[in-house]
Amino acid sequence: MSDPKVTVIVSCYNSEKYIRQALDSILSQDYDRFQVIAIDDGSTDSTASILKAYGDRIIVLTHSDGGNYGQFAAL
Repeated sequence: MSDPKVTVIVSCYNSEKYIRQALDSILSQDYDRFQVIAIDDGSTDSTASILKAYGDRIIVLTHSDGGNYGQFAAL
């Protein structure tokens, strides 16, 4: 892929219930010049492992101090 023209940022905190649906929807778009950055705010459910399963298809960032500030703070 050449340099992306669009960046999709997904902030998440304890989002295991919907994160797969959201990411699968983004990744299934016809337009392919985009990157996905998921920002996890130290989720305590299985969100982190779900994000990891996407491998190099997405970029995952996690708050370095463990987070737990909530989804809004993940931005």
